[in-house]
Amino acid sequence: MKSREPRQTVIIPAQMRGGSAWSDVCIRNVSNHGIMLEMSKPPAPGCYVELRRANVVVVARVMWTEADRCGLRTQAKVDLGALSGRKEQVPRASGLGHALAQPSQLRSDRLIRAAERARHVGRGLQFACGTIFGGALVILLSMVTYEAMARPFTAMREALR
Repeated sequence: MKSREPRQTVIIPAQMRGGSAWSDVCIRNVSNHGIMLEMSKPPAPGCYVELRRANVVVVARVMWTEADRCGLRTQAKVDLGALSGRKEQVPRASGLGHALAQPSQLRSDRLIRAAERARHVGRGLQFACGTIFGGALVILLSMVTYEAMARPFTAMREALR
């Protein structure tokens, strides 16, 4: 069995966004790639959430929920010092030569932009499909109406010949 990463018990207030709604949460413990939160209504397992504390942003996946708690798994290493506000954030250069306040901030921003693009594309596809379906429905109803209205006139024309 794989051993668990060491956890540090903390009580840190933060904000979490799941979907479009922000809620207040309390960080209860932190490990290198995990965070346990306490809140009134935890999100469902499998959801991606954004956790914010001051200028620190963490994007994570909900792995489990239980009553008023949930466990998050992060891809990047969690910086407890930054979360607790004990460490001053100093910009540093990454391997790509960009100046970043935090590597996790860049990943978070990329994930947020990717999610927004996906949402935009999804809405566009939904609109296109709705438009095509609506157009097809209008054509079908027009044909049925034409046939229903043409029958009496066709019958009168045949009777007059």
